[in-house]
Amino acid sequence: MRHKINILFLVVGVLSVQLFVDDPKFKWTCTLIIIGVFLFFLFLGVLTLRLNYFLPAVHKINSKEVLLTFDDGPDPEFTPQILEILKENDIKSIFFIIGSKAEKHPNIISKILSDGHLIANHTYTHSNLFPLFSSKKVFKEIQLTNDIIRNISGKENLFFRPPIGYTNPIIARAVSSMELTLIGWSGRSYDTVLTSVDLLKKRVLKISKPGRIILLHDNLRQTRLMLPLYLAEAKKNGIIFVNEKSLSSLSI
Repeated sequence: MRHKINILFLVVGVLSVQLFVDDPKFKWTCTLIIIGVFLFFLFLGVLTLRLNYFLPAVHKINSKEVLLTFDDGPDPEFTPQILEILKENDIKSIFFIIGSKAEKHPNIISKILSDGHLIANHTYTHSNLFPLFSSKKVFKEIQLTNDIIRNISGKENLFFRPPIGYTNPIIARAVSSMELTLIGWSGRSYDTVLTSVDLLKKRVLKISKPGRIILLHDNLRQTRLMLPLYLAEAKKNGIIFVNEKSLSSLSI
């Protein structure tokens, strides 16, 4: 919706300038300013999932609990360890899996499911160039991973999270046509850049508020090392996490 408003602003603005501004130099200056504003909000919409610029995304849950989500797995070393930590703490999560990795490690996907967690689509290759892909390639990336999830779980996938959180009109069309719910986050751990376990723990504790969706990665050593320390301190602070009962009735 916001993208359509921005397009309307561009069209109406440029037409108005062309119709009502006589001075050629001033006319082109105004036109360039309007185009610049349009491009600014367009790129901001591509880069910032929380703006819901191209289509709505879920960034919070209707609960007092905290939902932990893990991207970029399954990882043969760290995902099983993270699963054990979550099991020990009676916490359920959503794992946004990369299709090509899931093909190589279907046993880990089965383990995620048997432990009571949800799995969701994080594209087939997780390319950083995903927003630049053609419509055909975007659809293929998402559909391939949906097929893999169906083949392993026996169920249709419901959720999608784009790599790095970037979106555009092509991705929006694909997500809408496949009737997927776009899942963002309200707290970003930055575990891809915070390699210090202590600093990472402090960061995740800071962003752990009721109803928040926390973005983590299950393919990182620092995340695996931080997780038990964070959970112990979080529980002491009264933070409640999504468990099996609340996951089944999660409103997202």
